[in-house]
Parts: sequence; C-alpha cells; structure tokens
Amino acid sequence: MHNTNKLYILTISKNDQIGLRKTINSVDRIKTNLKLIHIIKIFSKDLKKIDNLKKDNLERIIINNYDSGIYNAMNLIIGKVPINSYCLFLNSGDTIHGVINSQNLENFDECILIKTYKKEYTNKNLIKTKSNFYDGMPFCHQSFIFKKKFGMKFSEDYKICGDYDFVIKWFSKTFTSPLKIKTLNNLHTIFDINGISSKKRFERDIEGYLVIFRNYGIFKSILYLINRIKKYLEIIIY
Repeated sequence: MHNTNKLYILTISKNDQIGLRKTINSVDRIKTNLKLIHIIKIFSKDLKKIDNLKKDNLERIIINNYDSGIYNAMNLIIGKVPINSYCLFLNSGDTIHGVINSQNLENFDECILIKTYKKEYTNKNLIKTKSNFYDGMPFCHQSFIFKKKFGMKFSEDYKICGDYDFVIKWFSKTFTSPLKIKTLNNLHTIFDINGISSKKRFERDIEGYLVIFRNYGIFKSILYLINRIKKYLEIIIY
C-alpha cells in the first residue's frame, strides 16, 4: 500500500542562500491537491529567513545537524520519510514547475519520471533518458519521483556517484532494457548546472566505473569505460 496523498520534496543546501530560496519559491508555487512536505537539510549559514512552516497543503521542516558528506546528508533526510511515501530530491538551486495531483501517483508503483532541463526551460536543454542502467546515470535524480522502501539508503562509499549506485540497487531489477518508465508530462524540473558532478567529470566517471563493476561485473564495466573514452575523444576532436 502506498501513500498517494503526500509528496516529500528533499533538499540539501550548503552555503547557498540564493539557490535555496529559488528552490523554496518553486515548491511554494506547485499546483497540487497533495500535501507537500518539504524537508531541507541545511547548514547554519543558510538559516537566515528560512523557517519551519505549516499550512494547509505545505509543511516545511528544517534539519540543521552534522553530517559527514553529501550522501550521509541524503541518508539523514530520506530517513525522515515514511515507508511507501513518494519523494523527490531537489538540490539547492533546482526548481520544480507545473501540476501534480494524487491521481498521478495512483497509477504508478515504484517510480515516476518527470522531464528535467538544464539551466532553463527550452527543448535544447531537455535531459534525455538513457536506454539502460549501465551507461551512466539513466536519468538525473531531479527527474525521479520514487517510493520509499524499507532499508532504502545511499552508499556513503562514493563522493559523486552515490545516487547512480542508489538507482541501480533499488530500481534496475524492476525495469528491463531498453529502459521504459512512464513519464508525467505536466510537471518538470530545472536543475542547477553547478553541481559537483558537472565540475568533476573525470572523478565522476571513475566512480561510475566502480558502480558498474560492483553491480554488473567486468563486462559491462568495460563497455562503460569504452563509452566514456569515446565521449572524451569527441570533446578533444570537436
């Protein structure tokens, strides 16, 4: 049994008051008949003018405690979500737009995809979903509304690709390749391109290789490396 009356939006923020305010304002503007619970894992420098809030269809909860890194912070925040409830991670600076209602959640079980754009809402900035789980993250976590399961957590062995490992471990067995996950078309997100995975591509790809090797074995990890090398060569040549 899953809870289709609530949506938990989960945000991590560190020293980014401007980005956090953008995210909060976008959550406040969502058109919905759901109860939205916006949980924000925050650092003290972001606390100015960000308060707990409780009104008819929106509750904002601020967490300001120590964490040992990004995926430890994500585990702290996802630990606040009840089992079988739907949730979506939005980083500080990411925004969400459109309409979502309880009827949208009633027709899905494990997860829902929503369209995500880089930086601005234009067709050329649409993030395309990959056809499988072993050629890099098939979709960004801002595209992914998922149901909280018992024991669900992120591996803290990674600095960049913990969300990739999370998606493979908890959802790859549900879907076959080519990847087909139903998409909710009347809601979309725009993600902040200044995240760590955008800045540290080489480190991201090394961790991505480890994720593939640990989850799929040597053959698919070699395919992953070949595809990464092709992309670096394309950058050099063009």
